[in-house]
Amino acid sequence: MRIWKPYMFPSPYTVIKTLFDLIKDNTLGVAILASMKRIIIGYGISLMIGVVIGLTMVRFKYLDEHESIATWVTDAPEYYLATLRHSVVWT
Repeated sequence: MRIWKPYMFPSPYTVIKTLFDLIKDNTLGVAILASMKRIIIGYGISLMIGVVIGLTMVRFKYLDEHESIATWVTDAPEYYLATLRHSVVWT
């Protein structure tokens, strides 16, 4: 008697067999490389944005002395933060 369908909760044997099949036909390696590429690209983009923001703040002392971008983010109204939380949860 089965409570769950095999594709919802596969047995450990099925999981291990599938893992070795993915390793053997190099599907797992290709997927890992694609994920690493996306991670590196995302990190690079965020690094460039951070450097541009930092250099802008250094160049224009007005931004650094009066309001920093970190202050704009941390002092955002609770409504915007709650909206952001809900949009992340529901996407």
